[in-house]
Amino acid sequence: AFLKGFYSSEKPSPSTPGFEGSGIVVENGGGIIGWSLVNKRVALSVQNGFNGTYGQYAVANSQEVMTIPSVKHYLFREYLYNMLLCLLSILSQLLLCLTKLSQQM
Repeated sequence: AFLKGFYSSEKPSPSTPGFEGSGIVVENGGGIIGWSLVNKRVALSVQNGFNGTYGQYAVANSQEVMTIPSVKHYLFREYLYNMLLCLLSILSQLLLCLTKLSQQM
């Protein structure tokens, strides 16, 4: 739809298509935030200008990107979260059983 001109966008024609994407930061334009993002995986959105995310490289404002956690750490956190949920479920069932037993006595 964007290439045919049906997409509501401020991008002038011709420009590289693509509004959202992800990738690894290879360069920065300066500043503490830009410097801290180099070699990190980020999600980005490019709404204005000639730049789009379908190209080999994209330019984005460092304050408008979001870092993506590594899969290794993400999976470990998910594992811990699920384990804690299971433990809480077991403890709540145990508490419920103990409550019923104490009411029967």
